[in-house]
Amino acid sequence: MLRDRIVPVVVSSAHAQALSAAAGAAGGRLSMHLKLDTGMGRLGFVLPAELDQAAAAARLPGLDAQGVCTHFAMVEPERKPTAAKGQAEKFRQALPALDAAAGRRLFRHMSSSRAALLLQDCDQDAVRVGISLYGYGSADPAQRFATVPVLSWKTRVLQVKTVPAGFAVGYYGSYRTPAPTDLATLSCGYTDGYQRHLGNKGHVLIGGQRRPVVGRVSMNWISADLGPASGVRAGDEVVLIGEQGGERIWADELAKHCGTIPYEILTGISRQIERRFVG
Repeated sequence: MLRDRIVPVVVSSAHAQALSAAAGAAGGRLSMHLKLDTGMGRLGFVLPAELDQAAAAARLPGLDAQGVCTHFAMVEPERKPTAAKGQAEKFRQALPALDAAAGRRLFRHMSSSRAALLLQDCDQDAVRVGISLYGYGSADPAQRFATVPVLSWKTRVLQVKTVPAGFAVGYYGSYRTPAPTDLATLSCGYTDGYQRHLGNKGHVLIGGQRRPVVGRVSMNWISADLGPASGVRAGDEVVLIGEQGGERIWADELAKHCGTIPYEILTGISRQIERRFVG
């Protein structure tokens, strides 16, 4: 960590002592931030009970306390308006003691994407945006600025075949074509992160039109019902998430079909999927 100038977040006395010993053995001084548990119940020094321990960690040899942070458990003002405010107040009350222990004004941060969108008075010195970097945020109309999804997930049509009515598609024939139609096989499956719940529920975009995903999602393949005389050919672009021809499918839509949240859809996209950064 010293060599690569990695700044760890220290979450307990034991953690701080281990880093202090390691830094001392390496003959260096390790920059770090303190993590305070103000109500998340996860990592961090529990406030107010462990404030003295956090302050002691800031004074350990070999460590250079530069920042302090916390994380909100709930940022839905309409559901429980006092929850985030209570956590923020605990955080602020701890700052004088920690600044004194560190011998400097510590760099403060506590807002993630949702808090950054909804809680202006919690910005501090920085905000830790995650999912909002991809344009996803809060559906709350009171959010401070608009977000527009920018992530797209695309694949290609592998094969198109014309099939009769009653044609069984996929494992166990969970879908049968109601009429003669064109059927596309697409290069994507649950090994890529396209969730199995989307079989017979989700849609993809091909040729600027929404096409239903039919049959079960397989390991490497999904099928789409194109309708008759579709004109779709092997090699055509398929949009799983994103926009095409004025139509759009966002991660929120997939999440609703899967009974989950957009975070899980986006983080579930496999590392084996090629990433291209545009900007």
